[in-house]
Amino acid sequence: MARGRKPNLKVVGGPSEAGKGHNSELTDEQQLRLLRGHVDKITSLKAKVASATAELRNAYKTAKSDGVPKEDIDFAIALEKDDDDKMIQRRRRETELARLLNHPIGTQFEMFDSDPRPLAERSFEDGKQAGLKGKDCAPDNAMGDEARNKWIEGWHAGQAILAQKFAKGPATPEVLRDSEKVDAKKVDDFDEVASK
Repeated sequence: MARGRKPNLKVVGGPSEAGKGHNSELTDEQQLRLLRGHVDKITSLKAKVASATAELRNAYKTAKSDGVPKEDIDFAIALEKDDDDKMIQRRRRETELARLLNHPIGTQFEMFDSDPRPLAERSFEDGKQAGLKGKDCAPDNAMGDEARNKWIEGWHAGQAILAQKFAKGPATPEVLRDSEKVDAKKVDDFDEVASK
């Protein structure tokens, strides 16, 4: 069954835009239905927000139990989200303020001026990060051959890390026994079966 074209409708009477109080002519039932629709929608959205917030909290707790603090995750997200130049400028400003306040961090002001690592090492790490983020293997064409090859090598290293199944081992199960048998060092029926 073919669908017809959507009609091109124009306002031919009444106010062309809904203004404040435009639904004051509604009956009580219509107002109630309108209110109910918005209440239901917002209640549903609030439940989703609460659920997502709980999931986020649990993800942070899991990361913390794995030894990855929340601050590290938030910083990594900020680094990936922000423009590199913006982040470098922010760090330079923070370091300058630390220098003005005679804080030990301020003594390392040249820290952000240039990357002291060799080009091949930087290229490898850039490629590795691209591989870890799941980006395409597409190094910058302006790179020299060595840097380009190192970038591709790094990309493959990042992809290899992603391909590994990183999972915590199963939690050690608790062994429950009758306390009288444990105290008396008696053999449990299940111990006999398990030892065979």
